[in-house]
Amino acid sequence: MPVIVGKQRLVAATSAVVSSATLISVAAPSVGGFLAATVGAAPTIWLDAATYLVSALASRAFPVPSAPQCPGLRARARGGWCAGSWATSARDALHPRP
Repeated sequence: MPVIVGKQRLVAATSAVVSSATLISVAAPSVGGFLAATVGAAPTIWLDAATYLVSALASRAFPVPSAPQCPGLRARARGGWCAGSWATSARDALHPRP
C-alpha cells in the first residue's frame, strides 16, 4: 500500500481499508440473508457474482503503479528490504540466482 498512496497518507489509507472491511463483514451477511429470504437463493447468488464482475471491471480503471526494484534475497538478509518484496522473496527462495 505505501507504493500506491505514499508514506504520508499510509495511516489514513490503512484506516479506510480496515473500516471498509469491517463494515462490509458486518453488513454483507445481513443483506445477503434479506435478499435470499425475499427473492430466493439463486437470484441472490447471481447478484453476488455480478458484483464481483462489476468490481473486476471497475478495478481496470485505476492505474497500477510500477513496483520499486527490490534487492534479492541475499541483499535482504543483509538488511535491505522494500515494500512488496514478499513475492520476490518467495520466488528467490524457490529459484535462487547464482
